[in-house]
Amino acid sequence: CVVKLGKKVHVVVDDESHCERDFLAHKALFDLFRTVQGKPVRSILCVPDSRVDEDRTAEGCYVKRIEADADIVYCEAKHVQSYYTSVAKGSGKAGFRHEYEDRVLILDEVDALVFDADCNDAFVYEIPELTAFATDVAQCLKDGGNVDALPMESTSTKRVAAQVKVAWEELSTKQFEASLIFDPPTGRYFHLTAGRIDVAKWSLSLDCKNFAEGCASKVTYQQRLFVACRPRVFQRYSALIGVTGSLGNDAEQSYLRRVYGAQFFIVPPFLKTCRDAPFHEPVNKGVYVESGRDAQWNKCVDVAFATRQKVPVLIIAKSRNDVEPMVQALQAAAASKGVANSSDIVRSLSRHLFERDRDSFKENLFKATQPIGTGADKNWRISVTDPRGARGTDYRISDKEADAAGGLCLVMLAVPSSNRDWIQYVGRTARQDNRGQYVVVLNREDYTYLDQPAAAPKSAGGAGGVVRSLPPRSSPRVEGFSAANAIDRILQHGAMRDRVRLEGSHESYHRGYRMNQISEAIHESGVLGSLDSKEVFSQLCARYEHLSTDQMDSAAHLVGGFDASKIPRIVPAVGPSANAHAALRACEQSGPQSPEKRSVIPRPQGSPKASAVGGAALGG
Repeated sequence: CVVKLGKKVHVVVDDESHCERDFLAHKALFDLFRTVQGKPVRSILCVPDSRVDEDRTAEGCYVKRIEADADIVYCEAKHVQSYYTSVAKGSGKAGFRHEYEDRVLILDEVDALVFDADCNDAFVYEIPELTAFATDVAQCLKDGGNVDALPMESTSTKRVAAQVKVAWEELSTKQFEASLIFDPPTGRYFHLTAGRIDVAKWSLSLDCKNFAEGCASKVTYQQRLFVACRPRVFQRYSALIGVTGSLGNDAEQSYLRRVYGAQFFIVPPFLKTCRDAPFHEPVNKGVYVESGRDAQWNKCVDVAFATRQKVPVLIIAKSRNDVEPMVQALQAAAASKGVANSSDIVRSLSRHLFERDRDSFKENLFKATQPIGTGADKNWRISVTDPRGARGTDYRISDKEADAAGGLCLVMLAVPSSNRDWIQYVGRTARQDNRGQYVVVLNREDYTYLDQPAAAPKSAGGAGGVVRSLPPRSSPRVEGFSAANAIDRILQHGAMRDRVRLEGSHESYHRGYRMNQISEAIHESGVLGSLDSKEVFSQLCARYEHLSTDQMDSAAHLVGGFDASKIPRIVPAVGPSANAHAALRACEQSGPQSPEKRSVIPRPQGSPKASAVGGAALGG
């Protein structure tokens, strides 16, 4: 793409560690080539702000965000969306089209295209005028003054004053204090997320805290001023190329065809194209369904210690929070069995460890497939990872004796409901020309949502078969759920759930798509020059999910008289939610108050009814 076609390429790998690994693995190769203009190919990696200083490359390849002049950018989907909004805000229509006509998007795995959550994101931007006023309010509160005495001439300043007062009161609550941590190197407070510093998370209360403690000289005020719909963002590229080992079930493939016009090409594994080359599929060595977590963990311990005598063992815990307790249970079991150096025998490969101590994680990853001892005394380690470690991580093993004994053995404590995830899980073993095997040990109590088999539409279950309905919460056990059918039943239920989820999410996608169009056009029009216009549009960005597409267009008219009817309708119309009236009222009241202002709120008798939107395609 870069060398022959003169394109610029964004490579999306939606995992920070895997993105960095893949970039560093290919960086030397990229450096060997030149662009069609004869210049060296420039490749960069997007990393969190806190990691830019870790860059050890001579060219300065670690960056905070996508840079327009880079030929190859490795990043996550969030960086693509952020770049898109910056382009949409700063370019006219011609400039915006030009920005993407020579760009190609390559996705490592299609997960970024098939949404497991809302595909619409509202982006916030600092409003300098309101930052100055928010700082004045905070200074007044810090000095014990009367905020109401400050000049407040607009709806925006009144709202900012009220919000800063609420944020200031929150500083004294124990719950808020517990959500923060002080970072000595930066001299600032940050939010905690999952027990670690989250430098990207912002809140008005956090800024007030840093200002109150003298850690910051201002209180930054930000507003939602752009809504990006991921399908529209991705469709802007001149071409999309998805590389994946797991295309997903029928419902997900149908979604990709409808939304992106995707065509699928099966590329066989390299070894299958070579004569007389060994190629191995992972071998199922047994499925166990235990009654309760204690029984499940005891069975897991027994399987792991019996298996480690011949091959390395990788346990995939149900969640990241289960890894450390499982490691401790295994180490205790090792000690009770008289196994020396239990902390070396059993090692963690959790996401928590990766975030806390990358060097230790890398050491544990290397040792996970290295033998202990030689000859008759040779045995192997037991490593414990979480669902993140079951996707994309390469567990390399080259021991001939271990390969002859079946290869790396996975012990899975849960079967993911997504077929894409299941393929990723079992794909951690039997890699390259090595053998592989897996054991599944389930807790029956985790699957009480599966009830008696019920006939299902063929499209819901992939190749057909049975799909389960949801039983009452009090159901004490899963009738008919057994080791013989556990994997199939979980995956079939997941396929049905995915079909229902994708079919039921069209309204959200269509609202977000239309709001994305409006966001682009409003920024291109230049009507956001005043605080009042920003205030109205911020309210619309916050509340559009309750509105019909017609109501969104009407509300946009409050933003400096903007005419959204001129924007082509690419997606089907969507009806309002039950909260549409309140959402429109909030938009109207946020604008300049004048008797001439036309109400955009429809009368009750004229309110459009919510429309049932079926499987219409998103255009673009």
